[in-house]
Amino acid sequence: MNLNSYKKELISKLSSIMPKHEAISELDFILSEHFNLNKKDLLFSPEKIIPVKPELESIVNTRVSLQKPLQYIINKASFMGDIYYVDERVLIPRPETEILVNEVLKYANDKTKILEIGTGSGCIAISLAKLLKNKNITTSDISKKALEVAMKNAKTLCSSLKINFVHSNLFENIKDKFDIIVSNPPYIDKKLEAGIQKEVLDFEPKNALFADDSGLYFYKQIIQQAPKYLKNKGILAFEAGINQSKEIEKIMIENGFSKIIIIPDLSSIDRVVLGSYNFIRKG
Repeated sequence: MNLNSYKKELISKLSSIMPKHEAISELDFILSEHFNLNKKDLLFSPEKIIPVKPELESIVNTRVSLQKPLQYIINKASFMGDIYYVDERVLIPRPETEILVNEVLKYANDKTKILEIGTGSGCIAISLAKLLKNKNITTSDISKKALEVAMKNAKTLCSSLKINFVHSNLFENIKDKFDIIVSNPPYIDKKLEAGIQKEVLDFEPKNALFADDSGLYFYKQIIQQAPKYLKNKGILAFEAGINQSKEIEKIMIENGFSKIIIIPDLSSIDRVVLGSYNFIRKG
């Protein structure tokens, strides 16, 4: 078997639905994370490739024919250097969300009480728990199915840190006060649904993608309710969608938040919005 030709064949198949550089990246991810092989194995080690060839071809063919996200096919996604279990109960973790985690890390330590709203796969809460060695993290989701995935990942990636998982619609079942509240809520405007790419729209959970009110519904709900659950000078941090940061900043200021910081991603899109809350005492 000419492995170099075989590699080109697989990349060619993947390139029919994505740019070539993405096809190369996806093939590398399949090999390294699903089969524990590296680029050299595909080029020079037929004895390692031959046993996995049928499954490898099946994965590539499914990816191309259904345009199903690779992460759902192999049930693995990368985030902050860890591999998470994912399926169609949760969104696939995105690199942009790593910016949110890294910003929250600047304001937290192992004693900081943190609440996450809308945990999905658990990648934000788990990353914060691991990197801070923090046992004071609570994370919630309205979806019991999503919580099952998040708890599975917590058991695999940080079982000793005992994250508190809560089934809750926003703050409905939250009882405590926190130093930091963090959220990557659904933020795609429902009116834009028809224009979303097929592999997102057909497979990822819509209740974790779309929101009313030009995509701002959950930001407004969280910002308005957060003061009841934040300690004085507590921090509220969001991931934001395209062209949403200024409106989120405005809503935060209207609800008593100050020192608003907006952080762009590598594409210069305003991706994280965070601010501090100061209690306004009457009398």
